[in-house]
Amino acid sequence: MIPYLGDTIGKPIKAARNGKKILKLRKEIAELIQIIEKIDPQAIKQAKKTKEVVSPQIQKNLSLDKLNTTRKVSKQIKSVKSHLKEANLPIEGKIRYVPPKNWHPSQPLPRGTRGGYKDRFGNEWVSGPSRTKGEPFEWDVQLGAKATPGMRNLSIDGRHVNVSLKGRVTH
Repeated sequence: MIPYLGDTIGKPIKAARNGKKILKLRKEIAELIQIIEKIDPQAIKQAKKTKEVVSPQIQKNLSLDKLNTTRKVSKQIKSVKSHLKEANLPIEGKIRYVPPKNWHPSQPLPRGTRGGYKDRFGNEWVSGPSRTKGEPFEWDVQLGAKATPGMRNLSIDGRHVNVSLKGRVTH
């Protein structure tokens, strides 16, 4: 077997194909040049003047529309983090609130039967009296059926875990 035999045969074939493409493009360019030469010089001058006036205005309007639309949308939809901060749910520490998978920031956080916030694992985060100095309340996390084994291990009774605003277990 001769090394690079495929290249030896393939390259001339590829060059021939590219040569045909080049000839076709040259023909099309020649046709376009003939069309351009037939255009009235006054029409070209008029088009340039119109472009000089209209083009900056269009660009300005397009950029402002995009900018304004982006600002309007960003103001309407809060981020996940802003929702959690607003509700004083823990976003740091070992135990954090995780919103359900089907939840979107354009919706309010889902509520449970006890008035707390439902998380991804079916737990309900209900506010209760604080055991942590300097914090007005803590979260009494009622464990749901889909609670993780790690969360269940943190619970004394297997039904709830007390979590500070900073995401620490307070029992």
